[in-house]
Amino acid sequence: MAGPIELGFVSEDVIRNWIVSQRWFASKSREVAHLNVLDALALRADEPPLTAAFLEARFAAGTHELYQLLVAARPASDNWSAGVIET
Repeated sequence: MAGPIELGFVSEDVIRNWIVSQRWFASKSREVAHLNVLDALALRADEPPLTAAFLEARFAAGTHELYQLLVAARPASDNWSAGVIET
């Protein structure tokens, strides 16, 4: 079995904190025990890179939810603010 997949340019903790604050996150009343990147597919390698990440949010009760997240990396100097996860 392969080890955990990392996006490299943003940490699991940062992604978890960002996801649970989104209005579309289904389980606001439950605490995410683990957030795993199940798979990540590079959609664009040139600048700015774009990745489709498939995430699993696991809860203490043993249940889980799946999410797809499109993640791009841009320099902070681009002054990009829409949907920013981390600067």
